[in-house]
Amino acid sequence: MPKVAEFIDAVRESFGGAMVSAAIRNGLAGGSDFHATENGHIIGTPAPAPGARFTANQLLRDRP
Repeated sequence: MPKVAEFIDAVRESFGGAMVSAAIRNGLAGGSDFHATENGHIIGTPAPAPGARFTANQLLRDRP
């Protein structure tokens, strides 16, 4: 997963290694803090699907 590793390295540099490592450990343990997919390889736990859905008309309903 070279592209994922490159991205993780960049995020570690920006936000700190401890925070990123904690998120990865959480995802590997079944939490939703980390999920990555590359070339058919999956690491971590995907976030649950959103529960709410809205159409454009519903979002624009109260506009003049």
